[in-house]
Amino acid sequence: MGTLHYGQHELRFEDRLLVHLQLVMAGKLRRQECFMMTWQTPVEDGSRRLSVWVNPMTPILFALDGDGKVQINRAWLNSLAESANSASGLLVQPEPTEEAEGTHDRGSSSSRASLRSVPSTR
Repeated sequence: MGTLHYGQHELRFEDRLLVHLQLVMAGKLRRQECFMMTWQTPVEDGSRRLSVWVNPMTPILFALDGDGKVQINRAWLNSLAESANSASGLLVQPEPTEEAEGTHDRGSSSSRASLRSVPSTR
């Protein structure tokens, strides 16, 4: 589990998800675009829906627990970017299954299983 430090917030996400979020968010912030980011916390954390307004003036830090070397899932990246460019903002969503995207497996079964868990806040 990595941590997205945004202002005074520490948001916990699986490393693989965090790398994909970093790519999408960096693209938006590089263009000086503000956006809403929304995610669901796990049941054990109260199953809440949280949102944060992201803007280029607030410091952001992506801290991965692993080495950050993940194979990028283009379908997932495109889906996250598409939501980030919508009026509702970046909706944190699980990685599409191979059946849904019509491609071959891009990761180990253990990484796929860990992505099923929803990010949480500390």
